[in-house]
Order: sequence, then C-alpha cells, then structure tokens
Amino acid sequence: MESTQVDEVGRNIISHRGGHHWEESNGNDASRQERHVRDYSQQSLASTAPLMGGVREDGPGTIAGTGSPPEIRDPYGELYAHLKRPQVGMMSIGGAIGTGLFLRSNEALASGGPLGALLAYGTFGTVVYSLNISISEMSAAYPDVGGPIGLANKFVDPALGFSTGWNAWYNWSITIPAQIAAATALVNYWDPPANLATLWPTIFLIFVIGINLGGATRYGNIEFVFSIIKITTVIALVILGIAINLGAGDGGFIGFKYWVNPGPFAQYMRIEGAKGQFLGFWAVFMQAAFAYFGCEIPGIVASEVKNAHWAVPRASKNTVVRLTVLYLSAMFVAGILVPHNCGIVLNRQCTDPAKGDDAPWRGSPFLIALEMAGAKFTWVRHFFVACFVISAASAASAGTFISSRYMYYMARTGHAPRFFGGVYRLAHRDRNNQRANIPWVGLAFSVLFSSLSYMTIRPGTNEALRPELAFDWMASMTTAASLQSWIGMLFTYIRFYHGTRNLRNRLTYKRQIEYIEKNRNKYQPWLAYYALFFCSSILLFHGWALFRQPAFDNKKWVVYQKPGEDIFPRKQVAVFVTTYMTMPLFLLLSFGYKLINQTRMVSTRKMRFDLGCGLDSARDPPNDPIGMETKPETRWGKIWWILVA
Repeated sequence: MESTQVDEVGRNIISHRGGHHWEESNGNDASRQERHVRDYSQQSLASTAPLMGGVREDGPGTIAGTGSPPEIRDPYGELYAHLKRPQVGMMSIGGAIGTGLFLRSNEALASGGPLGALLAYGTFGTVVYSLNISISEMSAAYPDVGGPIGLANKFVDPALGFSTGWNAWYNWSITIPAQIAAATALVNYWDPPANLATLWPTIFLIFVIGINLGGATRYGNIEFVFSIIKITTVIALVILGIAINLGAGDGGFIGFKYWVNPGPFAQYMRIEGAKGQFLGFWAVFMQAAFAYFGCEIPGIVASEVKNAHWAVPRASKNTVVRLTVLYLSAMFVAGILVPHNCGIVLNRQCTDPAKGDDAPWRGSPFLIALEMAGAKFTWVRHFFVACFVISAASAASAGTFISSRYMYYMARTGHAPRFFGGVYRLAHRDRNNQRANIPWVGLAFSVLFSSLSYMTIRPGTNEALRPELAFDWMASMTTAASLQSWIGMLFTYIRFYHGTRNLRNRLTYKRQIEYIEKNRNKYQPWLAYYALFFCSSILLFHGWALFRQPAFDNKKWVVYQKPGEDIFPRKQVAVFVTTYMTMPLFLLLSFGYKLINQTRMVSTRKMRFDLGCGLDSARDPPNDPIGMETKPETRWGKIWWILVA
C-alpha cells in the first residue's frame, strides 16, 4: 500500500511504500536539497543479527532538475559516498606498499633466492587478483550491506560474519602500532637523542589520528598524495638499482653475478636439491602475503565509493596489476643487487654492525645495496630511509581508516555493541555539498591499539627489549589473520556465486542477477576456488619448518616432545603459538557464535538478491555520467591515466 503526503512547508514530498522511505526535494532550495534513500528492511537469516542492507542514491545525478548533487548515505544515513575510483585505488596501493616490500624483502630473497622470490611474488599476484575480482563483484552489487561482514551474514551464516569481522578488525588494528613501530625504529637510523625516544611514536600517532578526522574525502586526498610518493619511491629504487647494477657503484658492473653465485634459488634450511629449492619458494609466500595485504580495500569501503557498481571492480583490478608490476620490478632489482645469502638471515656483514644487530633496515636489500655501492650514495640512503618512514606512517593511517570501518560494520550488523557504530557528523561540506562524517567510536577504539607502539621504544640502543618481543608476537599473527579474512571472503563469494546460478533464484531475481553478472569474470568460480586453495594451503603449511630440528638432527622431523625431552627451543614454541594461534581462535568465534545464537547456513535457494542490491536502490543508474571518467587525450594525460586512474 502506498501513501503520499506533503509536509507543512510544502518543500518535501514524502512517499511511503512498505518498509521504504524516500524524501525528495522539489527544488525550491537548491543549496539545502537532499535525497535520502533508505531501506530499513531486514532479512531473517535464522539469526538475531540484523542485515545491514539498504538502498541509497549515488553518483553524479541531480535533484529535481536543480543541478544540485544528492547527499549520498549508507542505509543508516551516516556515511556518505565521497571516494572516487582513483582515490580508492591509490588507497589500496598505499595500504599495501609499506614495510613488507621495503624492509622485509630480504627475508624473501634469503628464503627463495632471487628467482624463487620473483616466482613466488608473481604467483601470489595471481592469487590476489582472483581474490579481488571475487570481492569486488559482491561489493559492487551490494555496497551497503556492511562490507565483507554483511555479505557473509547475507549469503553464508552470521557466524562467519562475526568471526570474519573480529578477525579482520584485529588484523587491521594491530597493523597500526606495527607500522608506527617500524617508522619509529627507522628514525633511529639517524641516531637521535635517547631522551626523545617517546617523541617519535607520539608524532606518528598524532599524524595518523589527524588525517582520519577529516572524513573520507580529505583522507582519500591525503592518502592519494602519499601513494604517489610510495609509487615514485619504488620506481626510483628500480631505476637507481639498475644504474648500480650497470656499474654506477664502487663495485663496478654486477650483471647477473649473484644469480650464478650463490645461485637463482636458495637451499632453504640447508636442505639440498630440488626439495630445498621448492620449500624456499613456498616459504616466500608468507612474505608475499604480508606485502599484498591491503589490496582488498576497494571491496571493503565500497559503501563510501561513488558509483560503486562501476568503480569498485575497476579499482580492484587496477590495484592488483599495478602492485604486481611494482613488486616484481622491485624484487628483480633487489635480486640482481644483493646475494641472497647476505643480510639478516644468514650473516650480518653487509651492513654497519654499529647500527644494532636487529635494526629494521637490515632487512632492506635496497639499503644494503646502496651501502655496498659506496660512500657517494650515503645521502641517497638517508633520502630513501625518509621515504620508508613516510611509507610506514601512511600504512598506519590506512590501518586506522579500515579498522574503524570494520568496527562500524560490526556494530551495525549486531556483531559488536551498538555504541561502537556511533558517527560524528562534521559541520563542513565538501565541494559536492556533502557532509563528511566519521565513525568516531570505532576510530577511537581502534586507535587505542596504537599505544602498543610504545612497547617498541629502544632508549639508547637498537637491541629489542622484552616488551618489544611481546609486541612482535602479537604483530606476527597479522599475516595469518589476513589469510583467514581472505579465506572467509572467498568462501562467501563461492556461496554467493552458486546462489546466483540457482535456477529458482535466476527466475525470481532475474534483473538483480543480470545486474550482478555484469562484473563477473568469465573464469569464475574457478578463480575463487584457486585463490581459496592457495590461501588455505599457505595458512596450514606455512609453519612446517617449526617441526624440523636441524640443530638436533638435520634429517629428523619432530611433531611431539616427550616429557623430559628438550627438543623444541623455548623461542620456537612461542613462534609456533603465534603462527597457528589465529586458527583455533577463528574457529572458536565461529562455532561459539553459532552455538549461542543457533544460526544456520543460508541455503542457495533461500538467498535473497533483492534486499540491498544497488540496482533496486537506483544506486547506479544506466549511462550515469558521474564516475565514468573520460580518458584524457594528451600524451601526459594518458600516462597519468595508466599510472593512477
């Protein structure tokens, strides 16, 4: 039943149809006109957790022919779609490029050798590509259901949404102090006064909090600049590395000398033959996963992306392609500059021992290569250390932004106290006359984790203290937690895909499924199965080396220690706990929630594809000119389009 009424001012026409509410201005006051499209319908998934579904207006349309853009909101009217495709794409690159590439790539070289590391990064790039196109297909069609959490609620089981949400929130939250700690440790490269040790993490904390207080638009603009700096840094390292390889350094021409001796592959853990080379190649996948972590950002923040149905899939694909090209270029150059048996893993003779045995720059093959190139590159090393500091601070800000959104999604979907979904509405508006709102409670709660970065302070020394070791144990679980988040997203997509292939659903929701399949890759669902298999295998077997005891017997594998034996070192026990602790916690969250709330997995034939679908909300109207960026005609404009847009 439908009813229509006009308010006392005569400006707003309000229409009620079922559970929907439209409010549309008639154009008399263009400066204050809004159009809010909300859907308070909730879908029962045999759970008490509500569906964060809904509809909203998006894109560059106008209101009642006035030329004023509508204000774009999530179903609760509190977050607006401010981000454009180039911004969200560069946010993903900014969130991914950080210490994983600049400071930890020497671990990849030491494990797999130059060719093994190159193959592992390239292979994992295909895994991440499959992951991203799967996530983006769902998020583009359902941008407002609460990100990966709401999608898991809607198409799998609220129990999976609960465990995936808390797992991902921890992962992104612990990234904040980890990156701040890395930036703080890098500052020690310049030997600052010891009494200023607490100053540096404080400065980085203020920076991270400050750029997240201006709303999505300002954050996107600032992160866009930092991402450009990161990309430029990688390109500069590649060009400079090639110059040093060709003879610009004191060592003269290098060529592929290090591919001959010590060789293109490393014998991992001194295991001889092809077995050791393959195991070294496999070990690199964990470093690669850490380096690629963050590339899924477009699918997470789809609710704040303009014209999400068009922009999110393209931003996701472009992000992975650019990251893979940058990573492969950087790893190739690192492999021809530094021998894989040099650095922090096998010996420490390639860097200045006065800087401390566990200083973070020891893991950077680029800084090692610049030091080996001679004193004339000293100022270049200082310059790149400064770039690495900026990179780590930028990655911390990305962690703050995403973790606050995860907490907001969990609160809105009933997986966290409702209070954590609180939003502060800023007074100012952007150039499109849209307010910038901040999920301030989720932001504050996530930022609390940043104080852990003070545990890594090293007053007067570069040696790790006990608090830092404790923090390292917590931070070491991030890669495993990120793999678990990806596995949850991929499993959600596979269920989602089979739901769209169900004959009953194709007849009932024909329009919605046709809308969804516009962004579907022709090789699905095999790409999703491929990524799920790879991520699951890496998660299960990445700690295999813990069961090999080379100090006890190089050919002995030990999985159980009898009472009275002392086979496993105490440190190795701690590494085992941090390596595999996330898996039982994830299962405990999933089955504990399922047991308490008695939820059931949604069968494919009972899936609903209407509630929350962007098509039904007129979120992406046909031939919408907004967000459909026009390709530039000039030469430099085309180059900029390829690199950034």
